[in-house]
Amino acid sequence: MKLVLLLSIAFFSKFLAHGQDFQILSQLPLDDNFSFSTLGMGKNGFGMGLLNNKGVMVKEQELQLIPAEAGLLGDKILLMNYKQIKPKGVGYIAKLVDKKTLAVVQEKSVFEKNSPNHISSTLLKNPANKVCYAIFHETKNLQGFRFKRPADDFIKSYESLSFQLVSVNEQFEFKTIEIKTEAASSNFADACADQFRNIYICSFSNSSIVVEKFDSTGRLLGKLSTPFSIWKIPALTIVMKNDLFDQSTITIAATHLNSDKKEVHEVIRYDFTNKKLVTTGEIVLDKNYRQSLKNPNEEAKARFFPEMDCLVPIQIFEDASQVIVVKEIIFERLGGKGEGITRYRDGSIITVYNKKNLEVERDIVINKYLATFVESSAGINAHLVGKQLWAVTCENSGLASFKSYSYKINVATGEVLKEEIEKDDIGKGWVTFPHQIAWFKKNYVVPFHRVTSPFAKVFETAFVTRPY
Repeated sequence: MKLVLLLSIAFFSKFLAHGQDFQILSQLPLDDNFSFSTLGMGKNGFGMGLLNNKGVMVKEQELQLIPAEAGLLGDKILLMNYKQIKPKGVGYIAKLVDKKTLAVVQEKSVFEKNSPNHISSTLLKNPANKVCYAIFHETKNLQGFRFKRPADDFIKSYESLSFQLVSVNEQFEFKTIEIKTEAASSNFADACADQFRNIYICSFSNSSIVVEKFDSTGRLLGKLSTPFSIWKIPALTIVMKNDLFDQSTITIAATHLNSDKKEVHEVIRYDFTNKKLVTTGEIVLDKNYRQSLKNPNEEAKARFFPEMDCLVPIQIFEDASQVIVVKEIIFERLGGKGEGITRYRDGSIITVYNKKNLEVERDIVINKYLATFVESSAGINAHLVGKQLWAVTCENSGLASFKSYSYKINVATGEVLKEEIEKDDIGKGWVTFPHQIAWFKKNYVVPFHRVTSPFAKVFETAFVTRPY
């Protein structure tokens, strides 16, 4: 037991290191050849890097602040950084970073407030990852563990205490926009922008969920809403995305506890071009849900689906005729004395919908299992190339042992091809987390980490490249 705990703490440390002294925290694709990475560097340190499509980190640069989120701004990178201001203040610093050298060209303090509450920063990016706006949202701080639900859902409530929208242009100028949105007086869920700098804000109450459309001045252009049932203590997991084929159509996938205290899943498409919406309605996530899956593959008979009420959306994709929602069973359990919280990433269900009416065409099941002590990211990460959905998972394979797999999924036929991602000594200490993957045009890069000194938190890092 002591060995398991030691290795687990080492594997799931936030700060991995070896000669290069880094762990990848997030990825931002720049072009066909490079991805911008935010990094954990050494003990309590952070940085940024430039990863190429051959699996080489060609540039590294330390950061003095915590990186929050990144996007493209003109021919530069905008990196938002979090800053704690004593005694209880919060600040966000924007850095303008050169894409080739990682030199910080400019930086500005764009938000600062003395508050004990939780204040989040959300960059609104168009489908090309170009930053248009930032939202600073203040909510009550509700820190604490909740049985079975992801703890991140309960760090904050959704009820807005303050809501500020800030525009940003390619000259690195920030301007507060006065906007009358329902999210400022109800529960803010998510937001995005389109290529014309229009803004889409999703919010909900105990009776409806709504998406509002605004232009760049904050003028309301449209609003679409549908009935929504939620328990008095909101427990919501949501993914929101523009349709690449009609950016004024917004798709959301949400899992929440409804007013009857049943866990339900719902997909809604808000079509602002035709001023209408389509919804699947509430789908109850109970033991009968797996029996209702449509045209599932053989994996649907597998065993890693006992906690079906913990199925949450992870990603949304679409092509000209279909919407694809990737979902995963995510839950947590508090162990015995001194054992802490175990985070489980169990089976995944990928549902393919007809875009016009959201009728289910097929459900594709990925049978897997992953349990961690610290790492809280999803256990699956997917990327759509034509009609092929490529997905990578990390799965337990034994005592403190892991294997990573690639899945090639034909969303038209449901055919699934599974292969182990090769790495020397894989399954004997090497581990990856799917959110660290960099997706390129012709291939993808998977980072692997292995502990070499658990007490000093020294890690060996290696990259594996795989073609589509």
